[in-house]
Amino acid sequence: PYPQYLLGSLLLAKRDYVPAIRAFQAVLDRDKDGFVHDAWLRARYYAGQIDGLADAIDSALRRFPGIINRQSLERIAFSLGVRRYRLVETINVQVSDPTALQKLDFIVRLPPQIPGFQKVILEKASILADGRETRVEPSAPDADERIRVKGVEGLHGGNIKLRMSLDIERRPWLGSRGPFQPAPEPDIEESKRDERLALNDSGLDALDRRLRKEPGNFLQNAFMAIGRGLTYRENFEEHGVDWALSNPDACDCTEFSWLLTALCLRRGLPARVVTGFLVKSELIGRETNIGHAWVDVYFKGKGWVPADPTLGSTMQWAYFGNLLSDQIVFDYFEPSRKARVSVDFTSTQTTLPVTISNSYLITVLQ
Repeated sequence: PYPQYLLGSLLLAKRDYVPAIRAFQAVLDRDKDGFVHDAWLRARYYAGQIDGLADAIDSALRRFPGIINRQSLERIAFSLGVRRYRLVETINVQVSDPTALQKLDFIVRLPPQIPGFQKVILEKASILADGRETRVEPSAPDADERIRVKGVEGLHGGNIKLRMSLDIERRPWLGSRGPFQPAPEPDIEESKRDERLALNDSGLDALDRRLRKEPGNFLQNAFMAIGRGLTYRENFEEHGVDWALSNPDACDCTEFSWLLTALCLRRGLPARVVTGFLVKSELIGRETNIGHAWVDVYFKGKGWVPADPTLGSTMQWAYFGNLLSDQIVFDYFEPSRKARVSVDFTSTQTTLPVTISNSYLITVLQ
C-alpha cells in the first residue's frame, strides 16, 4: 500500500483533502500498522467530513494501540463526543473607593440552552468579599435572559467576586446532518451599525473586492483568507476590524471573528460574533481568563450556522458549519443586546470607577 499512502500524504500536505481521502481509502484494508488509518482519519477531519468520524477513530485506536499521532486523534474524538463539564466562572469587580459604595448587584446572562446540543445548570452561586464567601440565590431570568444577584452592601475592601459553578452538557452539532434550528431573519442594517465592524475602512474594501474576484464560494474563501492573512497572538483586548487589518500579526480570536463578520455583512450575509470558551487540554483544571470567539452566519430556512475562522487556520474545515463539543457558547453580539455581564450599584459619589474582569476554571465530568 505504500505508493497509495505516499500519494495520499503528498495530497494531504497540499490540503487536497478529497483526493487524499480517496488515496488512503484504497489501501485501508492492507494497513497493518495504522499509518494509513491515521492519515485517513486526519484528512477526513481537516476536510470537514466528520459525520461518523468519532466511531472510526475509536475503532482505529482499539485496532492499532501504537498508532502514530494517537494524542491528536484522541483530541479530535474528544471534540466529537458527548461531554459534560463543570465550568466555574468568576466575575471580579474592583471598586476604586469601597467606602463610597452603598450597594452593588451583579447582572449576568448565563450560557444559553440550545435544545439538543447545550444544556446548562447553575449549581451554585456565591459572593466573595471582605475575606468571606456567602452563598446567594439569583433571581429568575428577566426579559433579557439575565439573572440578578442582589445585596452586596457594607464592604470594606474594594474587591468583590461573583463565583458561579455551572454544569454544562455539550453535544456536537454537525451541519452535514442538522437538525437546523430556523430563527427569525435578523435586521442586517441594524447589524451593520456596530462601530467595531469598520465597514467603510479602505483596507476592508480592498480585501472584499479581491475576494469577490476569487472563484468558488465567497464565505469559504473569506473563511480561509482570514486564516492565511492573520497571525494568532493572544492580546487580551477587543479591537475592531480597522485595527486588525493594521496589525495582522497580533490578532486573537476576537479580531478573526469581527473581520469575518464584516466581510459577510458587506456581501449581504447576516452574521454575528459569538463569545464562548474553547476546551483545550492545557486549560483543563487551570484557571484562565482566555475565552473564545467565532462567527454565526444566517441562512434562510436553516438559521444560524457557525464558522470559526481562528480554528480554521489550523483545523481547516472541521469548524466550518459545525459546532463541536469543545466549544461552549456564552453569548451573541447583537446591536440591541445588553451586555452579558454588568453591575448595578449606588454610591455616595457622583462617579465611582469600577473594573470588571472574568476568569474560568473548567473540569471534565464526562
